Amino acid sequence: MKNKINPLLILKSIGVIFLYYSYFYIFIFILRTIGLNLSNLSVTNKTILFFIIDITLIIILWLIYKNDLKKEFSIFKGNWKHIISENFKYWVFGLALMSILNILITTITSSDIANNEEAVRGMIRTFPIYAMFSVCIVAPIVEEIVFRKTLWDIIKNKTILIIISGLLFGLVHVIGSYETYIDLLYILPYGVFGSIFAYMYHKTKTVFTSMSMHFIHNSLLLIIYIISYFVIGG
Repeated sequence: MKNKINPLLILKSIGVIFLYYSYFYIFIFILRTIGLNLSNLSVTNKTILFFIIDITLIIILWLIYKNDLKKEFSIFKGNWKHIISENFKYWVFGLALMSILNILITTITSSDIANNEEAVRGMIRTFPIYAMFSVCIVAPIVEEIVFRKTLWDIIKNKTILIIISGLLFGLVHVIGSYETYIDLLYILPYGVFGSIFAYMYHKTKTVFTSMSMHFIHNSLLLIIYIISYFVIGG
């Protein structure tokens, strides 16, 4: 039957999504089991630990999707300039829409910024080197594999893929810092980019397209924040 999904592939995708949500807590649980308390570590040692956690997660995801990622990278590598230039307009559209939604939310609710954004800024101030690695490298790789590659393996309908990918992407950026129902509104601006990245992946058939645009997006926002905070003094 056309587009019939292998049940094992569904279990694999569910397992990867579960791994994404639980990996940090599993890692910390193991450390505590062997007697290592995260709260007792210095900033340097915490930074090293966070690097190890992120790198091992990337390695695990690479091993799970190694064959597919190699094929998709060959597609991207052969035409990356054209792919980036063609999808740049979608990123600009997403950035504009995300900005409008953020302005509307902050105006209606009188809130400052999303709690997730404040958490990221706090991480930049406390662990600047790790934050740059996490925001610019880890997030684009891990999130695109989990929210685009994994979902594409089990959702072949473009419209459903774009909606579900955007919804989950928005949710994961809000639920971890959720405090009030107002915070849930920020699912919309985050979800916009989740959907746009999903569209890019569906359009080009390589997750490295959305990874690259995700890298560009996060890096530019990080540079803007660093300039405003450390240089201008915001």
